Amino acid sequence: MLNGVKAQSGAHQRQERTWCVRATTELADWVLASADYEQVRPSVVIREAVGEYLGNHHADLRPVYEDKD
Repeated sequence: MLNGVKAQSGAHQRQERTWCVRATTELADWVLASADYEQVRPSVVIREAVGEYLGNHHADLRPVYEDKD
């Protein structure tokens, strides 16, 4: 679910996106425990897990970056 979009200043730069992820209590606990163990922010754990999932299940997908005109 898209929570919000923030565009960076300047022409032809990627847009920064903020995402909201719905999770079960168990998944949230796993993310927090993994982040604590790896000494990283929870967003890093989520980003890596999503990237791994997409790489394994949807390898033909490529990110699309929109340029600000």
